[in-house]
Amino acid sequence: MFNTSHILKVLLLFILVTTLSSAQVGINTTSPQETLHIAGDDTTNIKVEGLSAANNVNNLGIGNSTRVYANENGDLTLATSPPSVEIVLDFSNYLDDNGVTVNQTGGGSAFTRTNRPLNTTFTLVRDAIIQINYSVSWSIRKNNNFKISDQRARIIQTGIYLVDDSDNSFVTQDLDGNTINPATVNCNLFGDLLNCLGTEALLGLSGQFYNNSSRTVGEANGFHNTGSDYVRLPAGTYKALFAVQVSVGNASGSGNIQFKLGTANDDIQIIAYYYN
Repeated sequence: MFNTSHILKVLLLFILVTTLSSAQVGINTTSPQETLHIAGDDTTNIKVEGLSAANNVNNLGIGNSTRVYANENGDLTLATSPPSVEIVLDFSNYLDDNGVTVNQTGGGSAFTRTNRPLNTTFTLVRDAIIQINYSVSWSIRKNNNFKISDQRARIIQTGIYLVDDSDNSFVTQDLDGNTINPATVNCNLFGDLLNCLGTEALLGLSGQFYNNSSRTVGEANGFHNTGSDYVRLPAGTYKALFAVQVSVGNASGSGNIQFKLGTANDDIQIIAYYYN
């Protein structure tokens, strides 16, 4: 024969367990608003001993705050996250000091692509905004024996172009499909093996003037162009190479000159800013 009081106790226990199993849980509150609700002010803390410096090598220790991440299973972890900023290329002498010889052109309308260094690349592990900073050296003379003496002003312009290392194609568009530095004239830097009538796809354009009036007096070496630029690129491996233009108002009137790019230290640094 069943005891009525026992039956009532069992029913009440069943109702209580059912309610607790489906209800929201509150700590420091009797009216939780989420599945787990911890109430309190800025002195309220949660302690997980498995994340402490004593128990987790990824904890940065005393005096430091360590970021907590959730993995694919929803577990909390102190596993290191990928860097958001990374120097992916850094050289203090990027080009061969023998220099790349460049012919002078008239009208300021031709860039010559250089192809050194051949085996230097940088890799982006995720989509990124890259910052390019460079300082490239150059020298200019009439020939091996004399300096320029015609007093004509020459413009020396430099820039960086990028090559996709996977197929050696030229990078002419950014991550969003926009043309990098659209040319102001009808020309593509990469439609010709050597020359072009514009600046399409060039980054960090920089320039300065040079003139001289004596075959024996005046500076001819130790000059530098410096440039900086930004572009958004997808993940991948790339080469960064230089392009240079030497121009004068009338090349036929001044004759040939001897210009070399990369005759001294050539600094380049590329910084990746990852954003996803």
